[in-house]
Order: sequence, then structure tokens, then C-alpha cells
Amino acid sequence: MTLDSLTALYLEGRLDQAQLEQLEALLDADPKARARFRQLCNLDTALNDWAPIQAAQSAWAKAGESVLPAQKRNRWIAWPAAAAIALGGLLTGFLSGSLVSARALSPKEARSVPLPLVNGNFDAAQPPSTDGPPKEFAQWGGDFSRVTGEDQGIRPPNGRRMLRFLRADNAQSPKTKSQAASELWQTIDLRPLREQLGNKPAHLELSALFNSTPVPKGRHFAFGVSAYAFQSDSGDGADLWSRHRDAALASGGKIELSDSDPATWQRITTQILVPPDATVLLVTARVGSADRLPPGSPAVEFPGQYMANVSLRLLP
Repeated sequence: MTLDSLTALYLEGRLDQAQLEQLEALLDADPKARARFRQLCNLDTALNDWAPIQAAQSAWAKAGESVLPAQKRNRWIAWPAAAAIALGGLLTGFLSGSLVSARALSPKEARSVPLPLVNGNFDAAQPPSTDGPPKEFAQWGGDFSRVTGEDQGIRPPNGRRMLRFLRADNAQSPKTKSQAASELWQTIDLRPLREQLGNKPAHLELSALFNSTPVPKGRHFAFGVSAYAFQSDSGDGADLWSRHRDAALASGGKIELSDSDPATWQRITTQILVPPDATVLLVTARVGSADRLPPGSPAVEFPGQYMANVSLRLLP
């Protein structure tokens, strides 16, 4: 196979072991092949990242409210040394072929920088609060949920725990209001990260994994993530959420229908362009009923909807 064909398979996450070894051999032997590989990876990243700034700022308003078909985004192939070469030789030498079951990082992921989002895998001893949005930075709070291990045949994607959404209300919710979505919030103080973020708009990516037991006939559920940037000194998530439509400097969000396949986890990702004067980021993850509810219905209860591996990254 040609270098371009092998690179295309690599970027799509479809390299088998023999093709991986062929690609590594080509890159090891020929500097021109390494340059071509870098060019193709950079082009792929640019095409995936490109979008007008205005579209990024209004993504939640224009697209986030639309429920999109479920898409599989996990890549479960080897992480080849080719990626190290694509990163300008940051690693020397090839990784062991024994890593064939490890998840591959895309070029975009490999160049991104993780940012502090507390307890994104829900392994910490402190469970999320069920009193609504958190009052302080660096803690989860929201609607009724619980942290669990393997449950109803669904296993955490890694680690020992995951979050199960229970109901579309919390301990502070008014009992007379019908609610269809269960949400979890966290506020992040951007001020200690300002040097890392720089003095220009920062491109951040929020993602989470979601899973669901088979959905009962006639019911539909949707998962989503969103992020909002504010200029504020407070980490009070309830206050920020109450005025996010008017006060947010920037926002981004994505919603997708649950695929109801417990054997796979859906990765849902959104991006936000954070202005340099933003001091607080409010992130939220949710599951909601996509069915029309009769007026006066009680808060929706979720039979088996889960979340894991919430992460926040600074993109190049």
C-alpha cells in the first residue's frame, strides 16, 4: 500500500497490525515519507478544526439545540510511532507492538493540553452534589445521580466507576415544574490558567463518554455537553447558569441521540473559543428525554443512562 493510503487508514483509526508495521517501516526509512506524513496529518487536523469564529461562538444557539444522530468516535487501534514523528520527533524510537489494544490518539488529541477538570472519571471519594449547580469552583453538582461500578451490564470504559443519571430534578427543584433533562455542572477558575491560555482567544475542547441500556420501545434519550465562558469572580454555578443566555461571553455545545447500544460508549465533543477576558468556565453534561411530555408530568426518571471520562483540553 502507498504511504497516502496507509496514512488515511491511520487517521480513520482502521490500521491493522501488518499495515501499522508497514507504515512504521516507511517512516523510519525515508525522511520524505515523514515529511509527507506530517503534511497529511496537519491537513486532516486543519480540516477538522476549521470553522468561522462566528460559527464557533454561536454553535450552541444554532446547532446545539438540534438533536443529531449518534456517531461513534472511539478509535481502538495501536498508537504507532508514526504519531511521534508527526509531532516533530518529540519521541525517539518506536513504541512496542504490544500496545495494539491501546486507544490511538488523533494528531489533534496528541497536541492538545489537558486542563484541570476535577474528578472527570468519577473515581474520587466525594460524589457529585444533588443540590443543583455547585456553589464553588472545582466540584460537580446537579440533578439526582449516583456514582457506580458495573451496572446493568454496562462497565466503566476505564477505571472503576462511572456516573449514572437518575432523575431530571434535584433536591432544590420546584416540585410543580415538569423537567426532562438531568444535568451535571462544574465551574472552572480560568485565572490560574491565564499564562497557559495566553492573551489571545483560547480554543478549548470539552468531551465526555456516554452509554445507555437498551431504550424501551417508544422512548428516546439524548446526551449532550456544553461550555460557557464568563467574566466573573464567583464559582457559583447556579448564579452563572441562571444568566448564561445573556452574560456568557462565549459558548459551545453538542447534543446527540443515544444509540442504545450498551456495548459501545458514545463520545460527544464540543469546542468553545474563550476570550482573553474570560475568568470562569461553566461546563455541563446532560441526558434528556427527547419525547414530548404532557403538561404537569413529573420529573423524568432515567432507566439506564451513564457518563464517564469527562475531559477538558486546550487545543493548539
